[in-house]
Amino acid sequence: MTAGRPSLYTPEISDEICARLAAGETLRHICLDDHMPASTTVIGWAVKDALFSDRYARARAEGLDVLADEIIALADECRPGDKTERKEIARTCSTCGRDLRWIRRWRHSEDGSDMCAGAGAEKVEEVKVVTGDMVDRSRLQIDTRKWLLSKLRPEKYGDRLNIDATVSTVIDADVLRAKRAERLARLPKELPAPDEGRST
Repeated sequence: MTAGRPSLYTPEISDEICARLAAGETLRHICLDDHMPASTTVIGWAVKDALFSDRYARARAEGLDVLADEIIALADECRPGDKTERKEIARTCSTCGRDLRWIRRWRHSEDGSDMCAGAGAEKVEEVKVVTGDMVDRSRLQIDTRKWLLSKLRPEKYGDRLNIDATVSTVIDADVLRAKRAERLARLPKELPAPDEGRST
């Protein structure tokens, strides 16, 4: 019978978890190791133990700073790789193998006759392997880290606008008196008398 993952809190395991989180590893990746507890267990420890919760939160914050440093390294690093480019250069008749061209439908190129009955227009592609810097891959890694940082630490890494506005209201007594007099002038001169014979 094999032993399951550890679930008992120990200072050694908590120290290793916090050190690896601070180094930028994710909790999911750490908990894949056989000697580590499941990630739900670690989160449970953080909820129940105030001391571990503080250490865990600090380690996560330090790990996010490591991610921010990785962005610069990814942008500066040239990572060569192969990229396959495919380009359609022709179509051929799947029955006779002759070249086709499109003139309201697929036709044989040499004589303009319709493509063979029941045939398909098969693609002829030029395949080219280009070696160069894997810019798209680096861009994806950088954008993912930027997004994660902006959501987990918006106060430090988020796109924010600081708008400081000071609104001051000056109340001029003369203006208030003039507005009040205007409203009073619009009221009827005499108020109508209440209906004396009205039943309730």
